[in-house]
Amino acid sequence: MKRRGFLNYLGASYLAVNLNDRAAAQIGMDSSSHYLQGRTVLITGATSGIGREAAEALAKLGAKVAFCGRREGLGREVQSVISKRGGQALYVKADVRKEKEVDNFLNLAIEKMKRVDFVFLNAGPAGRSAYLHQVTNENIEEAFETHFLGSLYVMRRLLPIMMNQKSGVFVANTTYGINRALPGAAIYAASKMAIRPLIEHIASDYINYGIRAHSIEPLAVLTDPIRRKAELLGLPISKLVNPHSGRFAEASEIAKVLEFLFSDAAKLLNGHHLRLDEGASIPHRWGKRVFNFRGF
Repeated sequence: MKRRGFLNYLGASYLAVNLNDRAAAQIGMDSSSHYLQGRTVLITGATSGIGREAAEALAKLGAKVAFCGRREGLGREVQSVISKRGGQALYVKADVRKEKEVDNFLNLAIEKMKRVDFVFLNAGPAGRSAYLHQVTNENIEEAFETHFLGSLYVMRRLLPIMMNQKSGVFVANTTYGINRALPGAAIYAASKMAIRPLIEHIASDYINYGIRAHSIEPLAVLTDPIRRKAELLGLPISKLVNPHSGRFAEASEIAKVLEFLFSDAAKLLNGHHLRLDEGASIPHRWGKRVFNFRGF
C-alpha cells in the first residue's frame, strides 16, 4: 500500500472508531442508561440462566418485560426482583410445547403492553443430554416440541402484530453445537438447527415490514443446564469449558449481546447467526481439533 493510501486508511479507521463511539454514547449503550424506555420485550423461558439475566438486564434499560416459564416459583421471583428495582415485568406460567398455553401468555402480554418490539426465544429443556444410542423418543419429542414448535407458535402469532406496527426483532437462542459436534448434544443441536430457516425466512420475507431476526449460538455458558449436562455425561465440568478461551461465558455476557441487538445501533443487522464462542470456530493453523472429548 502506498504511503498516501495508508495514511488515508488510518484516517478513515480513526474516524470510524470515533463515530462508533459517539453513536454508542448517543443511544446510551451502557448499563446506566434507559435507551429501551417504552419498548416491550417478550421472552420465553426466563425463570433462570440466560433468560433471567436477559429479563433483568433489559428491564434495567427501561424495557417492559413479559416472560413465561414452567417453574412458577422462580418466575414470580424474577418478576418481584424486576419490580423492586423499579422495572415493569409480567410473568405467566406456560409450557411452550402447548400452543394453548403459549396463546394465553401472548394474550396477557399483549393486553398489558399493547405492542411487541422485541422477542427472545429462549425456552429449552435442561439436562436432557444423551449420546445417540441412549436417546429416547421422549427426548426427541421434548427437544423438537420445545425448540422448533415452541418458537414457531410464537413467531406465527406475533408476526401479524409486528407487520401492523411496521417493526419488530426476533432473536432465537440456539447453540454453538450447530457448527461443531459437542458430546451428547446431537438431538439438542438438531432441534435448534431447525429454527435457523425460520429466522432466515423472517429476515427475508418481512424486511419490508421493518421486521428483523437473528439467532445467537452461545458456547459454554456457565448455567445450571451445563452443570447437569456434565453430571449426566459423567464428565468433569472442566471438560465443557470453551477450549479456545479456557473459560466459561457468563449469562450476563449473553444478555449484553441482546442489549445491542435490540438497540437502534443494530438496525443494519438482519438474518445473522451470531457465534458467541470467543473465536473457537476459527480454523487452527496446525489442524488441531478444537474439541477433543473422550467418548462415552
